[in-house]
Amino acid sequence: MSIGQFIKNTFLRIFGKPSAEYPVILGCILVAAAIWLLTALNKEYTTLIAYPVVFKYDKLRLIPVDDLPSKLEVNVTGPGWSLLKRTFGVNQKSVSIYPNNYPRKKYLGSGDLLPIFIAQLPELKVNFVVSDSILINMNRIISRKIGIKIDTSLIKLAEGYSIAGPAYIKPDSIIITGASTLVNSFPAFMLLELPIKNLSDDFEEAVDIDYRKYNYLKFSNKKILVGLKVGKYINPKIEVPITFLNIPENYDFPDRTSASLSIKIKESDLDSLKNHHIKVIVDFSKMRGKSIYLNVKNLPIGAQLSQIEPLYFIPNEK
Repeated sequence: MSIGQFIKNTFLRIFGKPSAEYPVILGCILVAAAIWLLTALNKEYTTLIAYPVVFKYDKLRLIPVDDLPSKLEVNVTGPGWSLLKRTFGVNQKSVSIYPNNYPRKKYLGSGDLLPIFIAQLPELKVNFVVSDSILINMNRIISRKIGIKIDTSLIKLAEGYSIAGPAYIKPDSIIITGASTLVNSFPAFMLLELPIKNLSDDFEEAVDIDYRKYNYLKFSNKKILVGLKVGKYINPKIEVPITFLNIPENYDFPDRTSASLSIKIKESDLDSLKNHHIKVIVDFSKMRGKSIYLNVKNLPIGAQLSQIEPLYFIPNEK
């Protein structure tokens, strides 16, 4: 039902059949309502208004660590017209607050805020600010360089495959800028997560930095180029003669003259073991206590020692 139909039906219920006087009656009612409203709005009232505020500070030097309030509740007295406009935000300008002595001063009390509202709302009588105080937690803006590392714990390699050597990271460091307390507490390195499954080939990709979880911080880079060399590895065993050095006269020459090495190497590089120059050295001058650990040298590039047998010698004195 439309508003017009509702008014018409109401008149019919009150006054009976339609009459040419109805428009006159309706007009009188509307005029009376308007006069009453104008009279009411010209009176003074006291009420609470949530008034918008904006904080003015040097944004090149300072940054808020916590969100600043966008509105403050104040108790005001004034004409109905002014209060009505303020309540509904008609031609309403925010009250500007200029914090001083920051970042040292942390709080603005109601005694600090009241003169600000009084000065900027001259058409109203500002009685008091409802909040006892507001926290203004600001820090100086600083910058710092941090390193980038790869979290390899989430990388799942295909069976028999391994990562060959260190990851390629470009850039290997970035600049973070923000609140001093946050920047100074940031770790020296940021770990990039690579949730990769069944990796069996070389990997190169621009990885996003999840900067959204670091509030109030800006990053010089949003992406990092990461490269990984991946290959299929095997663990062949070879026997290598032991080279003995600096044997004292009071020690017998050891009975065992070779060591068994298990070497992790790319399957494609297996031929490099055929003409290897690997050496296993037992240097008596390195003896600690009664044992000497075997020292392996000249492994092929990219190869890693997985196991050595024996791990150390215990020489026999004559």
